[in-house]
Amino acid sequence: MIDIDLPTPYIIMDNRTTKDFTKRTITNYRKKDVIEAFEDTIINQKIEESSKWFVELNCSGYYTELWDEILYIY
Repeated sequence: MIDIDLPTPYIIMDNRTTKDFTKRTITNYRKKDVIEAFEDTIINQKIEESSKWFVELNCSGYYTELWDEILYIY
């Protein structure tokens, strides 16, 4: 494992399991809404907003859905 000296305020401590993220994201958005927002912001070339939704999906563990959406848009 990589040893990174990260200040404590920047460490995400989340004890939820993957089962807790079946319909909601890490910040409690609906999964469907985040995917739609991600698609919309990429199509409309809103780079900063699409990055936000990318991180939201990535942190929530929706890797397959994220890459499916990117490939679909491409």
